[in-house]
Formats: sequence, structure tokens, C-alpha cells
Amino acid sequence: MPSSRAASYSSALWDYVLVVAESFRSTDRLSSLDLVQRLAPTVPQATIVALMTRSPSPVAKLRMSEAGVKFTVSYEDLAPAVPDFVRSMTDGSLPERFQLKPPIVKRMALGYRAFGSVSNFLAQIAHVDHMVWLTDRTQDRLPLTRGDVIQLRRWAAELAGLPAPESSRYSAARSANDYPSFAMVRTFVRQCWSID
Repeated sequence: MPSSRAASYSSALWDYVLVVAESFRSTDRLSSLDLVQRLAPTVPQATIVALMTRSPSPVAKLRMSEAGVKFTVSYEDLAPAVPDFVRSMTDGSLPERFQLKPPIVKRMALGYRAFGSVSNFLAQIAHVDHMVWLTDRTQDRLPLTRGDVIQLRRWAAELAGLPAPESSRYSAARSANDYPSFAMVRTFVRQCWSID
């Protein structure tokens, strides 16, 4: 649904809201989660279920959980048993395997810091040329200055809560870094966008 109609939908009483989570119209294949995040607080009594073509990565699951999605179901699981799925929603017995863990649990499992917001980080990097995330070029071949790269790494640490590399990976002559590596940030963005 277009975001302009979200308010009219939220005025009704819903038990479940089914969301087609994936879109192939933009680089960010989970861009619909921006709308879900705005919609979720307006329907606090509803359980939001994301329909997916494939199983999302753990990072994509974190993004969904932070947006307010409670369950993810693949079309493959749904297609052969639509009546059973509807019945399990009606009686509140969706299988546990479809349930997403709360954001703090996902963050801890991924080794991320307890604070952070995937959506805030993605909003901050929106101005960056998408080719930066889609290519496997080395840093020196990207349309970024050294300062840009440091800023992206800082945002990943401060906004998204990505951890710095372990200090044991650094020699005594070279001090540990406070921010995650650029390679880690690029992988994180790709997984957030569900393109890995």
C-alpha cells in the first residue's frame, strides 16, 4: 500500500497485517520496512507478518524485528497450505519457527552492541552512491574520500551498533580501531538490503 494510505488502514482494528516484504524496484529489496516501521505504532494490537520469497539473513531479520515485524513466512511455506496458515493465524498458533526474536536478542546473537538502529543508519547513508555497496572494488577505487569511509564506519558503530574489530587482531605497534572495518560495513548494508 502506498504510504499515503497507511493512516486510513490504521484506523481499523486488525489482528494481523501481512506485508510483502521484498521489492525488486530498488537496490534496497526490503525498502517496504520503512513503511512498516511507520505503520507498526499505529496498529499496536496487530501482529505484523512479512511474506518473503526466501529465508532472510540474520541481519535482515534484525532489521525486520526493529521495524515491528513479528513473524516471517516464505511463500514456499505458505503456498501449499494457505487454509492451514489462515487457521493458525486465526487461533493464534503460528508455528514458532516463523517468529522473529526481539531486536535486543538478535543484536546479542550477532555480536552487535545493544543500542543501535538499522533504520537510522540506513537513513544516514541514503546519500551514498549505491554502487559503493554493490561493487567489490577496493576502497581506493570507490567514489569516496578517506574521510567519507571513516564517517561511514563511525556511523556503523554509533548508529547501527556494529562492533569494532577485536584488539587481539592488532599488533602492539598498531593500535586497535574504534570502528568496524569498511568491508564489514559493506557486508552489513548488503544484508540489510537483502542483496546477499
